[in-house]
Amino acid sequence: MELCHTKEGVRCFINHSGKINVGRKGRAKVQEVLEYVRKKMPSLVDEKNGRIHLGEFRTDRLLYVTSEEFIDFFEHVICYVLILEEFRKMKNGKDVQRE
Repeated sequence: MELCHTKEGVRCFINHSGKINVGRKGRAKVQEVLEYVRKKMPSLVDEKNGRIHLGEFRTDRLLYVTSEEFIDFFEHVICYVLILEEFRKMKNGKDVQRE
């Protein structure tokens, strides 16, 4: 997964563009991916910059795997990956059961 980070002051934001491949069909349209993610988990879509927001970290303190910001990031990544797998199955014509 190609991630992008931006830094504002002591905060670092981790985002993804929404660019993905859907098997032999090639790359999916970013707008379709964003709409699908928005439908499944709206809190992941950053409407301001049109990207998937996976998390943010403060750069002025140590990061621990038990910290709330790390837990949120990891949770967002897992949810996003599962949503992308559903999207790929849908685009490839396979049955998607989860709602």
